[in-house]
Amino acid sequence: MTTFTKYYKEIQKSSDKTRFKLLLYISSIGFVCSLVLSTTAWSTARTYPLSPVLENFVIPTFFQTLLLYFVISGLLFSLFSTRLRQPALAISLSSLLLLVLVDVTRLQPWVLHYSAILILFSAFIPKKYFSTSYVLDAARLTIGGIYFW
Repeated sequence: MTTFTKYYKEIQKSSDKTRFKLLLYISSIGFVCSLVLSTTAWSTARTYPLSPVLENFVIPTFFQTLLLYFVISGLLFSLFSTRLRQPALAISLSSLLLLVLVDVTRLQPWVLHYSAILILFSAFIPKKYFSTSYVLDAARLTIGGIYFW
């Protein structure tokens, strides 16, 4: 039996609470690592011009850098703070949206995928729908929908 098979069987046996935490941690850490690995796409020092979604939508370079720091720090903060996780993710995803509006080339498939999963953990979801089972079911539908699309 391979190591992957052992871990897969352990995850199948785990509770919804454990799966909930794993989904959050893997999504947040994966998103931060992807952002760090592709910093040239997110920085303002580049060889090609920005392509804003809306015409004449410009944010100064200092604020773009600040927004990138908000995204990364919000994602990392959401890993450690359970009480402020939802607002931190909401601020982080809102900052990400502004960065994408400034340059549409930043909207890569992995950005869409991670954002769709992390929206489920943020303050954008009403409290009455925020439960472990609802979030996991919505994540299953989101991932299935992304791959179907």
